[in-house]
Amino acid sequence: RVREAGGVILGKTHLDEFGCAEPGPTRNPHDRARTPGGSSAGSAAAVAAGICSVAIGAQTQRSVTAPAAYC
Repeated sequence: RVREAGGVILGKTHLDEFGCAEPGPTRNPHDRARTPGGSSAGSAAAVAAGICSVAIGAQTQRSVTAPAAYC
C-alpha cells in the first residue's frame, strides 16, 4: 500500500520480535545513553534522526507512542 500511494521504502529498522522481546541495539538519537522506547524504536529513532520523514510501526501496547515520546 505504501508503494501504491507513491511512497519509497528505504529499508527496515530494528524492531523487537513479536513486540515484546528485549530492547535491541537502537539508541535514542538525541542522547545515545537513553533508550528510544518500545518495539517500534527503530522507526521512531530513524524519524527523530532525520533519516526519513515518516516510518511505519506496530502499536502493541505502547510500541509506537512510547518511542515517539522518548525520541
